[in-house]
Amino acid sequence: MPKRHRDEAVIAENAKSVGGRALPPPAVGTASSSKEPTGSILLFYQYQEPEWTEAQFKTKMKQVIHLGQQHNIQGRGRMAPEGLNCTLSCRNPQGLRNFCRALRDGIRFSLGKQILKSPTAFRLRNCLVNC
Repeated sequence: MPKRHRDEAVIAENAKSVGGRALPPPAVGTASSSKEPTGSILLFYQYQEPEWTEAQFKTKMKQVIHLGQQHNIQGRGRMAPEGLNCTLSCRNPQGLRNFCRALRDGIRFSLGKQILKSPTAFRLRNCLVNC
């Protein structure tokens, strides 16, 4: 266990899960301003228990790719039968939030189930135009 410094304090609010909480609002900015954030970056992972079967995994993969294309999402993601791990960005911050809601809030597909069942802690950050 790491040694704590004397002046360190545990902030109980920061130790709580943010899974299932409301997504932060997008920043307001314009593409012509280099100081105002206009895009967003997203980091998240979600384990899947029980693991998806091979057929479910292939279906979920197609659904995630479709949602990413639909909302103009860019970045990297790793998907396996045990879950999903992504670092993504979008110049349209609302598009990234819509992508998260589609994963989290039960957009139903051919299997009749959500893509991600458990409360997922999406880490969204507003960024500059070049994100």
